[in-house]
Order: sequence, then structure tokens, then C-alpha cells
Amino acid sequence: GTVGLHPELRVRLLHGDADTAPPPEVSAAFATVLAEAGYDVELVEFEGGHYAPGDLMFDAVMGLVS
Repeated sequence: GTVGLHPELRVRLLHGDADTAPPPEVSAAFATVLAEAGYDVELVEFEGGHYAPGDLMFDAVMGLVS
């Protein structure tokens, strides 16, 4: 597998609580696997479906480049 190959990467996941493609539990499990592999990972859950609000996407990107 490739998880853990580049632990210096910072990962931000955004997932809507009403999203079913995939459901939020999948992102939560993925975040756990990444954290256990040593990644700097953060999962942000928001109210809504498959598309994250622009302000959350902006904040996530800015948090990665700062």
C-alpha cells in the first residue's frame, strides 16, 4: 500500500453529514487510517450533502498553505 509513504503531507477532508456517496463513516475511517500512519489529518464535517461550502474549502486550502 501507499498509505504512510509520504507522512509529511497534510490532509484535510471535508464531508457533509447528509452525503451518501460515500457516507461520512468512510471519511472518518480514512482519517483514522491516515492519522495512524503519521499524517497531519483533519476531518471537517458540515451540514449538507456532497458539495462543501466555498468558505470551508477556502479555509482548508489556506490552512494547508500557511
